[in-house]
Amino acid sequence: MSAPAPSKRPRTGEAPEPPPIPTNAIVQFFDPEGNASGTQLDVPTSITRAQLESLLNQMQENEEIQPYSFSIHDNSVEVHNSLADAYTELAKQGASVSSETVMKITFHPLAVFKVRAVTRCTSSLQGHTEAVLCCAFSPDGSMLATGSGDTTVRLWDLNTETPLHVCKGHKNWVLVVSWAPDAATVASAGMDKEIRCWNPRKGTAVGTVLKGHSQPVTCLAWQPLHLVKERNDGVTPVPKLASGSKDYSVRVWDVAVGTCLFSLSSHTQAVTSVVWSG
Repeated sequence: MSAPAPSKRPRTGEAPEPPPIPTNAIVQFFDPEGNASGTQLDVPTSITRAQLESLLNQMQENEEIQPYSFSIHDNSVEVHNSLADAYTELAKQGASVSSETVMKITFHPLAVFKVRAVTRCTSSLQGHTEAVLCCAFSPDGSMLATGSGDTTVRLWDLNTETPLHVCKGHKNWVLVVSWAPDAATVASAGMDKEIRCWNPRKGTAVGTVLKGHSQPVTCLAWQPLHLVKERNDGVTPVPKLASGSKDYSVRVWDVAVGTCLFSLSSHTQAVTSVVWSG
């Protein structure tokens, strides 16, 4: 007598395998309020979320691409990658999956955040009588310093967008303005080969005129505040200042004393930029 054929029933405790995912599906788009959008479509289940989004945008005739999220089976399963993956998740939950029934796909428009380019002037600060050649914001952003071909440095209050002070002293174009890191001083320089420092709160000159360059000064850079050494006499230390010129040199100044500490003269052309590391 031959042995009986083994039973094909699953063993006790083993979960039955989910039914195979159909290769095609009949779908219908619905908005969040439950209103049908467009007609029923026969699509492959391998269709991706991006392809569903493109398809819906075409059906909606949107002029600009609108992003959407999609879910099926009364919003119980979201379509993250493809419709097939969503079907697989749905089958794991015990729901029936068939290519003969219409699958309801609910779409939700996603918010679009766009940064629009500035297309108009928000404010105009008028006062200089010649071209403005340089400008610099204060470290705290509350003030603006500008240098001009009219040989002046102007200081502006950005909270009220009004002029504060006009600093006069240069004899030629002002090519560069630079704020000290503590915002206590503004330095300016230009075609007259001189460097001048100003008190931005009062608009008055600070210290002596720094002279030494033999050609126009084109750039300035202050010593970073954390590199400034504390003084033993309790006086607030002043950061040092570096300047570059068309005379091929870089000079480092002690602004508090008004003297040049040393000069770097290895360049063979004009120095147009200086940066203080740290």
